Amino acid sequence: MFDKRKLQVFVSSTYEDLKDERQAAVESILAAGHIPAGMELFAAGDKSQSQMRIIERWIDESDVYLLILGARYGSIEPESGKSYTHLEYEYASKHKKALFVCVIDDKERKIRIKNGSVVEDYPDKLSKFRKLVCSNMVVKFWRNTDKIQLTVFQSMTMDFSKRPELIGWVRSDDIPDRFPKPVRSEVKIGEEFSFEVVKVDARGKIYERLKHTARQRIENAYGVNLEMVYVPAGEFVMGSPEDEEEHHNSESPQHKVTIKQPFYMGKYPITQALWMAVMGTNPSNFEGDKRPVEQVSWDGAVKFCEKLSKLTNKTYRLPSEAEWEYACRAGTTTPFYFGETITTDLSNYDGDSTYGSGPKGKCRKQTTEVGIFPPNAFGLYDMPGNVLEWCADGWHDNYKNAPTDGTVWKKGNKNRVLRGGSWTCDSTNVRSANRGWLKLTKRYNYIGFRVVRML
Repeated sequence: MFDKRKLQVFVSSTYEDLKDERQAAVESILAAGHIPAGMELFAAGDKSQSQMRIIERWIDESDVYLLILGARYGSIEPESGKSYTHLEYEYASKHKKALFVCVIDDKERKIRIKNGSVVEDYPDKLSKFRKLVCSNMVVKFWRNTDKIQLTVFQSMTMDFSKRPELIGWVRSDDIPDRFPKPVRSEVKIGEEFSFEVVKVDARGKIYERLKHTARQRIENAYGVNLEMVYVPAGEFVMGSPEDEEEHHNSESPQHKVTIKQPFYMGKYPITQALWMAVMGTNPSNFEGDKRPVEQVSWDGAVKFCEKLSKLTNKTYRLPSEAEWEYACRAGTTTPFYFGETITTDLSNYDGDSTYGSGPKGKCRKQTTEVGIFPPNAFGLYDMPGNVLEWCADGWHDNYKNAPTDGTVWKKGNKNRVLRGGSWTCDSTNVRSANRGWLKLTKRYNYIGFRVVRML
């Protein structure tokens, strides 16, 4: 339940260029049950010293100071040579207010200046101001009003008094004690969900549709669900036979692997909405809350797992390569868990390529929302295609001396394993056995990840 106390939130920004963004913030503050204040009641450039004293009193009376920083620095106060917005920020900081900052994404800033929707003023002063507000906190970046609404609402539901590691919006030495509790709920462990699994013939035509159920649990991080699917313990043969079409030597030798402990795996790749809730920014090229986050390095994926683990007090991590393939196959031995071939009605990959006797299909040239294609028998979606997914293992050129218990193959070079194929890949590269690698610092718009946790 939320704390019923209403907080007063002082909203600061330049005036003409950020009316819509400021209104979006106000709506989110109201939706979160709090009170917006200081909404630029004075005309731009018409702030006398007495008016500034009134603004300072509003800041004094507020619990939270929210700054929306756009592409303009704003009107200059003659004596200090600083903008009024800059002065408001310094006053709030000096008086130990909880500081929230929404900063325009640099790409969006340049777009607005180029198309003339914003007249650039004092670029050097703005650059220094941006550095200042970004220097002692993890700032939330925005491109549109939707991002501001989501960010402000999620932030106003954080319980900073009990989560001291969440220093992203509020200075670590000034954590308030009156924030409402975050939305944190968990579906009862073992609750089932139902779904349909399809099988295709060699030409890609669906010949069978089966109803399945699976167990799940849902962790809620600041209003965004992380849906996890139960993966049972079991055995499987990892790799592909030498006579499988487009077989690669890296998929040999085939070997039996025993997964001794069941685990939970993300029903989908990590979405942009969930990444933003945990990390605060969105690195993705193809924006959409329900699309997978991409342009994430292996290091970035590991950092996400660490932050999510601290937030939930549960251990989340990247899957081992064996866990990934076991979960992907879900008891199948065919090249794809759909059967002997694949179509673009079943997965997001480069449909100009074909596999076996399968047909050509769509070439979408971008990611798609998660969960729109049929899942496998475990209830996992988007295992083939959409985005490549990082695994915990270092890269090995083949499976000689690979572990047979499903654990991470720690010894190896510094490159990290990628599985599953992506929207850019040919059909052969979305096979269940296909594997690849990249340096752990690389970020591309076809690379994401999903997480696992033990029971």
